[in-house]
Amino acid sequence: MYFSDIVGQLEGGTWKINEKNQNIYEIIQFPLKIEFFTERAKISCNKNEFDVCYSDFADFSFTDFTKKNEDGTSVPMSKLLFKGTELFVYKDEKMQTFKKLVNQLNELFDDNFECTPKAQVGHLIEEFALNENPGFNPALYKLLLMYRKRMEVACNNGFLQENSRIITLLEADSGKLSENFGETIKKGFMSGLKGGLSGLITKGIDIAKASGTRVVKGFVNDVTDTKAFLLLTDKNVIFSKQEETKDFDFDDAQDIFEARQDETLAGVVDIFDDCENLIVNNVAQTQWNVFKTNLRKIKKEENQLAIEDSSSVSDEDDEFAEAEKKITKLKKMLDAGLITQQDFDAKKADILASL
Repeated sequence: MYFSDIVGQLEGGTWKINEKNQNIYEIIQFPLKIEFFTERAKISCNKNEFDVCYSDFADFSFTDFTKKNEDGTSVPMSKLLFKGTELFVYKDEKMQTFKKLVNQLNELFDDNFECTPKAQVGHLIEEFALNENPGFNPALYKLLLMYRKRMEVACNNGFLQENSRIITLLEADSGKLSENFGETIKKGFMSGLKGGLSGLITKGIDIAKASGTRVVKGFVNDVTDTKAFLLLTDKNVIFSKQEETKDFDFDDAQDIFEARQDETLAGVVDIFDDCENLIVNNVAQTQWNVFKTNLRKIKKEENQLAIEDSSSVSDEDDEFAEAEKKITKLKKMLDAGLITQQDFDAKKADILASL
């Protein structure tokens, strides 16, 4: 089981990779937060913090009890504890999400399986027959963990080719919009999640008035995991958005994709195809420049290989043409009686042997 499988089954929580430290991975299911380091983890809940080994996930426990209301009705309740310390109490119905999470963590770490994010991505690299990027960058984390199911589609359809090398992942909303406005707006938006979809929409409208609709769209994509991405490999360019996945060769990618300045946010562009369809939005101009630079570089390398192959073929053609000319000349000499058949056969054999 992978981290992405766990998070995909959670009913509401979020997860992320800290780009400043590749070895940290977080699951946030309010009020519980779990950070995964290379060899240990940290559990935070309210004012409690625990630095734990992976085997300590077995020390989560639940105590179920019944709460009596003033009107005499009974409400099933559940208490979450870690190593005997009470973390929080919820109605049993709401606690089911945490029971599922604890069971999944126990399953994941039960047999000391290599369960750090880096080890898991390593397994996925083998599964998809990919070449690992030098430096093992955070983009590879996001690609393989967040988008594992879409990567499987790309592999199954032959888009992600065997032994391809991942060069650049250009992700929608990678312009880091959260840095463009204050913590108050971020907290205000996240508070809308508590009210379900209606609360999210209401809060989104409020924030849109203050900061622009693109900011809200970026947040919604974070919450619902609907981000699109363009992936540059050393063999092609892959586009993926929810259920849609397709690939482009380097020439098409260079000709089709067009960046347009976002008038709402400085330094941000949206990428369109040649049919005016929005491919990825809210991309930092600097990241788009990196993508274009890498695309030109890999296309240049491909063209150079093609020229070398063409040159090699041309040399072979010249060699065969020269041999054909010599043999034709010998045949004319034979027909003219200038050389014997034995001489012709011997010279012809020498020419063919030199090829």
